[in-house]
Amino acid sequence: GRVVVLGGASAASEAVAEELAALTGAPVTRLFGDDRYATAAAVSRATFPSADTVYVATGENFPDGLAGAPPAAHEGAPLLLARADRLPEATATELARLDPERVVLLGGEAVLGPTVAEALAAFGDVERVAGSDRVATAVAAADRLPAPEEVFVATGWAYADALSAAAVAGARGAPVLLTSPTTASPATSEAVERFGPRRLHVIGGSRAVTEEVEAELRALLDR
Repeated sequence: GRVVVLGGASAASEAVAEELAALTGAPVTRLFGDDRYATAAAVSRATFPSADTVYVATGENFPDGLAGAPPAAHEGAPLLLARADRLPEATATELARLDPERVVLLGGEAVLGPTVAEALAAFGDVERVAGSDRVATAVAAADRLPAPEEVFVATGWAYADALSAAAVAGARGAPVLLTSPTTASPATSEAVERFGPRRLHVIGGSRAVTEEVEAELRALLDR
C-alpha cells in the first residue's frame, strides 16, 4: 500500500523509486536529508510528533544503532545519529522538536564521547547503554526488552543482515544480538541461554554465520 525510500538519490536513485512504484502501484515517499544524520532526523520527523525517549547511536559505524533499533521500536522511540565528538545540527534540531525526557546513548565513550553526552544532557536525562565491545553493547541493548520469546542473531562484522532483521525484531519485541561469523561470541551465548527464547533466528548464510556457530547457539535452547 505504501513504499518509503530512505536516503537521497545517491543512496537510492530516482530510477529505483520509479521501479518500486511500477512494481507495486503504490505511492512512493522518500525520506532524506543532506547526510545520514539529517536523514535519520527526517525519518524521526515524519514518524514522531514527540517522544518521551530518544535513542542516539554513532553514525560512523553500524552495530550499536542496529542493536538499539528493536528496544527503541519497543519503547516507541526514534533513533538518531551523532558523531563521536559532536552532535550534528540536524540531530540537535530534531531533539529540540521532540522534547524528550530521556536520551538513551548507545555505546561506550570510544564511539560517543563525553562531549556528546554533555550536549545530549541539554535535551533530557542521559542514560548510556554500553558494553566492552559491539557484541556486549548489543546484549546491553537487548536487556532493555522484557523476556523475549524469540531472538535474532546476525554477524556483527557486516551490517546488511542485522539491518534487515532489525525492523522485524523491533515489531516483535525481540532483540538483535551480534556474533563473530566463525565463533559464537561468549556474551551472545550467555544472553541466549539467559533469555531462554522459544525461537532463535540466525540471519544470513553460512558465510555470514557458520553452521557451527548456529548449532552452538541452538544447543543453548535445550539447556
